[in-house]
Amino acid sequence: LDNAWLVGVERARIGGKCLAHVLADRQTVGQRPVTLVGHSMGARLLVYCLCELYDMGELHVVDDVVLLGTPVTTEPSKWQKVRSVASGRVVNGFLGNDWVLAFLYRYLEWGVSVAGLSQVQVPGVENVNLD
Repeated sequence: LDNAWLVGVERARIGGKCLAHVLADRQTVGQRPVTLVGHSMGARLLVYCLCELYDMGELHVVDDVVLLGTPVTTEPSKWQKVRSVASGRVVNGFLGNDWVLAFLYRYLEWGVSVAGLSQVQVPGVENVNLD
């Protein structure tokens, strides 16, 4: 049986892939780059979207990205893809004392370094401490 966290993770993955394909369609969005803002699972959805855009080779679609309380790893390879797709700013807003995020991510995904709790050490990613 899946718990609510795992269902949310899977829906964010699917939603991110769908959003990437919509953004890549120039007839739907037009020629203007977009700004993406996400919080919590919405931010995770945007990370999936940006990684999908990277895999598709669509590096001109997104201007700025603001991710707040993002429940994804701080692994540089993932964030380098995010940084590559955005032509403008990439902002990681984190809150070091978010105990709910710390518990859920570390307990359910067995991860230690979480972008929503700490800085992302990738050049071009702006880290903002929201404490």
